[in-house]
Amino acid sequence: MRIEHLREFLELAYCLNFTRAAKKLQMTQSGLSKHIQLLESELNVVLFDRSGQRIELTEAGRLLFQEASALVEAHDGVVRKMRSLGHRANCVTVGGMVYNPTVAAWADKAVAALDCSGEEISLVFRNAVTRPLQEALESGEVDAIFTMLDAGQPMASSLEVVPLFRDPLVCVVAQGHPLANRSTISCRDLCEWTLIKPMGTYQILGNAAISSLLTTHEIISSTRVVFLESITDFHTIEFGRDVLLMEKTLAQSRRFPEGYTVLDFSDEGMALTVSALFRADERDPAIITFHDALAQLAQGGAQL
Repeated sequence: MRIEHLREFLELAYCLNFTRAAKKLQMTQSGLSKHIQLLESELNVVLFDRSGQRIELTEAGRLLFQEASALVEAHDGVVRKMRSLGHRANCVTVGGMVYNPTVAAWADKAVAALDCSGEEISLVFRNAVTRPLQEALESGEVDAIFTMLDAGQPMASSLEVVPLFRDPLVCVVAQGHPLANRSTISCRDLCEWTLIKPMGTYQILGNAAISSLLTTHEIISSTRVVFLESITDFHTIEFGRDVLLMEKTLAQSRRFPEGYTVLDFSDEGMALTVSALFRADERDPAIITFHDALAQLAQGGAQL
Protein backbone atom coordinates (compact mmCIF):
# COMPACT_ATOMS: atom_id res chain seq x y z
CA MET A 1 0.00 0.00 0.00
CA ARG A 2 1.69 3.18 -1.21
CA ILE A 3 1.58 6.31 0.94
CA GLU A 4 0.80 8.49 -2.09
CA HIS A 5 -2.24 6.37 -2.88
CA LEU A 6 -3.44 6.98 0.67
CA ARG A 7 -2.91 10.73 0.19
CA GLU A 8 -4.97 10.57 -2.98
CA PHE A 9 -7.68 8.60 -1.18
CA LEU A 10 -7.81 11.23 1.58
CA GLU A 11 -8.07 14.02 -0.98
CA LEU A 12 -10.96 12.28 -2.71
CA ALA A 13 -12.61 11.58 0.64
CA TYR A 14 -12.48 15.31 1.44
CA CYS A 15 -13.74 16.46 -1.96
CA LEU A 16 -16.08 13.56 -2.84
CA ASN A 17 -15.53 14.65 -6.43
CA PHE A 18 -12.98 13.05 -8.79
CA THR A 19 -12.56 16.20 -10.89
CA ARG A 20 -11.84 18.48 -7.94
CA ALA A 21 -9.60 15.94 -6.22
CA ALA A 22 -7.57 15.27 -9.38
CA LYS A 23 -7.12 19.01 -9.94
CA LYS A 24 -5.96 19.51 -6.36
CA LEU A 25 -3.53 16.61 -6.67
CA GLN A 26 -2.32 17.88 -10.06
CA MET A 27 -2.98 14.56 -11.76
CA THR A 28 -5.44 13.23 -14.34
CA GLN A 29 -8.88 12.07 -13.29
CA SER A 30 -8.26 8.70 -14.93
CA GLY A 31 -5.00 8.34 -13.01
CA LEU A 32 -6.72 9.06 -9.71
CA SER A 33 -9.51 6.60 -10.53
CA LYS A 34 -6.95 3.90 -11.37
CA HIS A 35 -5.09 4.41 -8.08
CA ILE A 36 -8.31 4.22 -6.07
CA GLN A 37 -9.24 0.99 -7.88
CA LEU A 38 -5.77 -0.44 -7.09
CA LEU A 39 -6.26 0.48 -3.44
CA GLU A 40 -9.70 -1.15 -3.38
CA SER A 41 -8.33 -4.27 -5.09
CA GLU A 42 -5.42 -4.51 -2.66
CA LEU A 43 -7.70 -4.16 0.38
CA ASN A 44 -10.52 -6.22 -1.20
CA VAL A 45 -13.15 -3.60 -0.27
CA VAL A 46 -15.20 -0.90 -1.98
CA LEU A 47 -14.19 2.49 -0.61
CA PHE A 48 -16.64 4.76 -2.46
CA ASP A 49 -20.26 4.35 -3.44
CA ARG A 50 -20.37 5.56 -7.05
CA SER A 51 -24.00 4.67 -7.76
CA GLY A 52 -25.48 8.16 -7.22
CA GLN A 53 -24.84 11.56 -8.75
CA ARG A 54 -22.39 12.27 -5.92
CA ILE A 55 -19.90 9.70 -4.67
CA GLU A 56 -20.00 8.79 -0.97
CA LEU A 57 -17.69 6.93 1.38
CA THR A 58 -18.73 3.38 2.20
CA GLU A 59 -18.38 1.96 5.71
CA ALA A 60 -14.98 0.58 4.70
CA GLY A 61 -14.07 3.98 3.24
CA ARG A 62 -14.94 5.76 6.48
CA LEU A 63 -12.82 3.32 8.44
CA LEU A 64 -9.87 3.72 6.07
CA PHE A 65 -10.27 7.50 6.23
CA GLN A 66 -9.62 7.41 9.98
CA GLU A 67 -6.71 4.98 9.72
CA ALA A 68 -5.15 6.56 6.63
CA SER A 69 -5.09 10.01 8.23
CA ALA A 70 -3.06 8.57 11.12
CA LEU A 71 -0.77 6.65 8.75
CA VAL A 72 -0.03 9.68 6.57
CA GLU A 73 0.55 11.84 9.64
CA ALA A 74 2.96 9.26 11.09
CA HIS A 75 4.77 8.98 7.75
CA ASP A 76 5.18 12.75 7.50
CA GLY A 77 6.41 12.85 11.09
CA VAL A 78 9.17 10.35 10.26
CA VAL A 79 10.15 12.35 7.16
CA ARG A 80 10.34 15.50 9.26
CA LYS A 81 12.58 13.81 11.82
CA MET A 82 14.88 12.57 9.06
CA ARG A 83 15.09 16.11 7.67
CA SER A 84 16.17 17.36 11.07
CA LEU A 85 19.06 14.87 10.94
CA GLY A 86 20.25 16.50 7.74
CA HIS A 87 19.03 14.04 5.11
CA ARG A 88 16.98 16.79 3.42
CA ALA A 89 17.95 19.72 5.57
CA ASN A 90 17.77 22.15 2.68
CA CYS A 91 14.13 21.42 1.74
CA VAL A 92 11.19 23.55 2.96
CA THR A 93 7.57 22.56 2.25
CA VAL A 94 5.33 25.58 1.72
CA GLY A 95 1.53 25.82 1.49
CA GLY A 96 -1.21 28.44 1.43
CA MET A 97 -1.45 31.30 -1.07
CA VAL A 98 1.19 29.95 -3.46
CA TYR A 99 -1.34 30.44 -6.30
CA ASN A 100 -0.87 34.21 -5.88
CA PRO A 101 1.96 35.41 -8.21
CA THR A 102 3.04 38.17 -5.78
CA VAL A 103 3.35 35.66 -2.94
CA ALA A 104 5.30 33.28 -5.17
CA ALA A 105 7.61 36.19 -6.11
CA TRP A 106 8.36 36.83 -2.42
CA ALA A 107 9.27 33.18 -1.93
CA ASP A 108 11.46 33.16 -5.06
CA LYS A 109 13.24 36.37 -4.02
CA ALA A 110 13.98 34.97 -0.56
CA VAL A 111 15.50 31.82 -2.10
CA ALA A 112 17.48 33.92 -4.60
CA ALA A 113 18.87 36.11 -1.80
CA LEU A 114 20.00 32.99 0.06
CA ASP A 115 21.63 31.60 -3.09
CA CYS A 116 23.62 34.83 -3.45
CA SER A 117 24.88 34.48 0.10
CA GLY A 118 25.89 30.85 -0.44
CA GLU A 119 23.00 29.32 1.50
CA GLU A 120 20.98 27.04 -0.75
CA ILE A 121 17.49 25.80 0.07
CA SER A 122 14.76 24.35 -2.12
CA LEU A 123 11.03 24.97 -1.78
CA VAL A 124 8.32 22.37 -2.29
CA PHE A 125 4.89 23.93 -2.85
CA ARG A 126 2.23 21.62 -1.50
CA ASN A 127 -1.46 22.17 -0.87
CA ALA A 128 -2.55 18.53 -1.01
CA VAL A 129 -2.37 18.04 2.75
CA THR A 130 -4.63 15.98 4.96
CA ARG A 131 -5.99 18.78 7.17
CA PRO A 132 -6.62 22.56 7.23
CA LEU A 133 -3.33 24.33 6.54
CA GLN A 134 -2.92 26.01 9.92
CA GLU A 135 -3.27 22.61 11.60
CA ALA A 136 -0.93 21.13 9.00
CA LEU A 137 1.68 23.72 9.95
CA GLU A 138 1.34 23.05 13.67
CA SER A 139 1.61 19.29 13.11
CA GLY A 140 4.64 19.53 10.80
CA GLU A 141 2.88 18.45 7.62
CA VAL A 142 4.04 21.71 6.01
CA ASP A 143 6.86 23.97 7.15
CA ALA A 144 5.41 27.40 6.32
CA ILE A 145 2.19 28.84 4.97
CA PHE A 146 1.32 32.10 3.24
CA THR A 147 -2.04 33.60 4.16
CA MET A 148 -3.98 36.85 4.66
CA LEU A 149 -4.35 38.25 8.17
CA ASP A 150 -6.23 41.12 9.77
CA ALA A 151 -4.77 42.99 12.73
CA GLY A 152 -7.75 42.03 14.86
CA GLN A 153 -7.39 38.28 14.33
CA PRO A 154 -6.26 36.15 17.28
CA MET A 155 -3.23 34.01 16.54
CA ALA A 156 -2.13 30.84 18.32
CA SER A 157 0.98 31.26 20.48
CA SER A 158 2.45 28.19 18.75
CA LEU A 159 2.76 30.18 15.50
CA GLU A 160 5.05 33.02 14.48
CA VAL A 161 3.91 35.60 11.93
CA VAL A 162 6.16 37.36 9.40
CA PRO A 163 4.12 40.23 7.84
CA LEU A 164 5.12 40.71 4.19
CA PHE A 165 2.92 43.29 2.46
CA ARG A 166 -0.49 44.96 2.59
CA ASP A 167 -2.89 43.76 -0.08
CA PRO A 168 -6.09 45.78 -0.71
CA LEU A 169 -9.31 43.87 -1.25
CA VAL A 170 -11.39 44.29 -4.39
CA CYS A 171 -15.03 43.47 -5.01
CA VAL A 172 -16.02 41.24 -7.94
CA VAL A 173 -19.56 41.41 -9.33
CA ALA A 174 -21.27 39.88 -12.34
CA GLN A 175 -22.26 41.85 -15.41
CA GLY A 176 -25.62 43.51 -14.88
CA HIS A 177 -25.14 43.93 -11.15
CA PRO A 178 -26.23 47.42 -9.91
CA LEU A 179 -22.62 48.06 -8.77
CA ALA A 180 -21.04 47.04 -12.08
CA ASN A 181 -21.17 50.52 -13.61
CA ARG A 182 -19.32 52.18 -10.73
CA SER A 183 -15.57 52.81 -10.65
CA THR A 184 -15.19 52.39 -6.88
CA ILE A 185 -17.35 51.36 -3.94
CA SER A 186 -17.36 51.99 -0.20
CA CYS A 187 -17.25 49.20 2.34
CA ARG A 188 -20.63 50.48 3.50
CA ASP A 189 -22.06 49.41 0.16
CA LEU A 190 -21.47 45.79 1.19
CA CYS A 191 -24.25 46.05 3.78
CA GLU A 192 -26.79 45.98 0.95
CA TRP A 193 -25.54 42.79 -0.71
CA THR A 194 -24.89 39.15 0.10
CA LEU A 195 -21.22 38.17 0.23
CA ILE A 196 -20.11 34.94 -1.41
CA LYS A 197 -18.11 32.97 1.17
CA PRO A 198 -15.88 30.35 -0.49
CA MET A 199 -15.32 27.19 1.52
CA GLY A 200 -12.98 24.42 0.49
CA THR A 201 -11.03 21.57 2.00
CA TYR A 202 -8.08 23.80 2.87
CA GLN A 203 -9.89 27.06 3.55
CA ILE A 204 -7.97 28.42 6.54
CA LEU A 205 -7.58 32.05 7.47
CA GLY A 206 -8.87 33.82 4.34
CA ASN A 207 -12.52 33.97 5.35
CA ALA A 208 -11.60 34.63 8.97
CA ALA A 209 -9.39 37.55 7.93
CA ILE A 210 -12.09 39.12 5.77
CA SER A 211 -14.71 38.62 8.50
CA SER A 212 -12.41 40.25 11.03
CA LEU A 213 -11.80 43.20 8.70
CA LEU A 214 -15.52 43.71 8.08
CA THR A 215 -16.16 43.60 11.83
CA THR A 216 -13.52 46.29 12.31
CA HIS A 217 -15.40 48.48 9.83
CA GLU A 218 -18.72 47.59 11.52
CA ILE A 219 -20.02 46.02 8.31
CA ILE A 220 -22.88 43.58 8.75
CA SER A 221 -23.76 41.62 5.64
CA SER A 222 -25.44 38.32 4.86
CA THR A 223 -23.29 35.55 3.38
CA ARG A 224 -23.78 32.65 0.97
CA VAL A 225 -21.44 29.71 1.39
CA VAL A 226 -20.15 27.99 -1.77
CA PHE A 227 -17.62 25.21 -2.23
CA LEU A 228 -14.52 26.50 -4.00
CA GLU A 229 -11.18 24.68 -3.93
CA SER A 230 -9.32 27.82 -5.00
CA ILE A 231 -10.36 31.47 -5.25
CA THR A 232 -8.98 31.37 -8.80
CA ASP A 233 -11.96 29.17 -9.74
CA PHE A 234 -14.48 31.88 -8.81
CA HIS A 235 -15.96 31.94 -12.32
CA THR A 236 -17.32 28.40 -11.80
CA ILE A 237 -19.94 29.57 -9.30
CA GLU A 238 -23.22 31.36 -9.90
CA PHE A 239 -22.91 34.99 -8.78
CA GLY A 240 -26.43 36.29 -9.32
CA ARG A 241 -26.67 39.59 -7.43
CA ASP A 242 -24.10 38.55 -4.82
CA VAL A 243 -20.53 39.89 -4.48
CA LEU A 244 -17.13 38.28 -3.94
CA LEU A 245 -14.10 39.79 -2.19
CA MET A 246 -10.54 38.82 -3.17
CA GLU A 247 -7.02 40.20 -2.89
CA LYS A 248 -6.08 42.86 -5.44
CA THR A 249 -2.72 41.29 -6.35
CA LEU A 250 -4.54 38.18 -7.52
CA ALA A 251 -7.14 40.19 -9.44
CA GLN A 252 -4.38 42.14 -11.22
CA SER A 253 -2.45 39.02 -12.15
CA ARG A 254 -5.15 37.26 -14.12
CA ARG A 255 -7.36 37.98 -17.08
CA PHE A 256 -10.95 37.95 -15.92
CA PRO A 257 -13.54 36.10 -17.99
CA GLU A 258 -16.06 38.30 -19.74
CA GLY A 259 -19.08 39.15 -17.64
CA TYR A 260 -17.31 40.24 -14.44
CA THR A 261 -16.36 43.65 -13.07
CA VAL A 262 -13.63 44.32 -10.50
CA LEU A 263 -14.20 47.30 -8.20
CA ASP A 264 -11.69 49.03 -5.92
CA PHE A 265 -12.69 50.21 -2.47
CA SER A 266 -12.52 53.93 -1.71
CA ASP A 267 -11.78 53.07 1.95
CA GLU A 268 -8.04 53.00 2.70
CA GLY A 269 -8.48 50.45 5.47
CA MET A 270 -9.98 47.76 3.23
CA ALA A 271 -6.74 45.78 3.02
CA LEU A 272 -5.25 42.69 4.65
CA THR A 273 -1.66 41.81 5.46
CA VAL A 274 -0.23 38.89 3.51
CA SER A 275 1.99 37.04 5.95
CA ALA A 276 4.14 33.95 6.24
CA LEU A 277 3.39 31.70 9.21
CA PHE A 278 5.96 29.47 10.88
CA ARG A 279 6.06 27.33 13.99
CA ALA A 280 7.27 29.42 16.93
CA ASP A 281 9.49 26.61 18.25
CA GLU A 282 11.05 25.77 14.86
CA ARG A 283 14.51 24.16 15.02
CA ASP A 284 15.06 23.00 11.44
CA PRO A 285 17.98 25.07 10.04
CA ALA A 286 16.56 25.32 6.50
CA ILE A 287 13.15 26.51 7.73
CA ILE A 288 14.76 29.04 10.07
CA THR A 289 16.93 30.27 7.19
CA PHE A 290 13.86 30.72 4.96
CA HIS A 291 12.05 32.52 7.80
CA ASP A 292 14.96 34.91 8.31
CA ALA A 293 15.27 35.62 4.57
CA LEU A 294 11.59 36.57 4.32
CA ALA A 295 11.80 38.68 7.47
CA GLN A 296 14.83 40.53 6.10
CA LEU A 297 13.03 41.25 2.82
CA ALA A 298 9.99 42.54 4.72
CA GLN A 299 12.09 44.75 6.97
CA GLY A 300 13.85 46.15 3.93
CA GLY A 301 10.52 47.11 2.36
CA ALA A 302 10.94 44.85 -0.66
CA GLN A 303 8.96 45.95 -3.73
CA LEU A 304 7.87 43.10 -5.99
